[in-house]
Amino acid sequence: MKIRTTRKTVTIEQSFSLRGCAQALEPGAYEVDTDEQELDGVSFLAHQRIRTFIHLHRTLGRPGVDRIMSVSGDDLDTAIAIARVARNLGISGQSASAPVAEPNVSALDRANDKGMIQTPPPPGAANSNVPQSA
Repeated sequence: MKIRTTRKTVTIEQSFSLRGCAQALEPGAYEVDTDEQELDGVSFLAHQRIRTFIHLHRTLGRPGVDRIMSVSGDDLDTAIAIARVARNLGISGQSASAPVAEPNVSALDRANDKGMIQTPPPPGAANSNVPQSA
């Protein structure tokens, strides 16, 4: 299968966060590489996105070092869209980001904190959710 790589520059006008990156990223222009695979077996030319990379800016503490980070294309699209909406609404100074999970909290812990998981009562304890027979 054929793979093509496209590069584009995206400008994000607010700080933003991406899953897998510990700190918020500064506003600015970022180079984004997207690898797409040609789909076989269809009657028209079609491609599917398989990888997305963002070129991160040099940091003051590490001059001359650029990082290229693999990101979810959907996460990047969401961060760009949130920043555009915030700009159009005149909201500034806030970080534009897709919901990013805290790094040390498991999905089960978050679900439990939100009351999404009900733990059964200990054996022998009365269960208030079960109707008592008379």
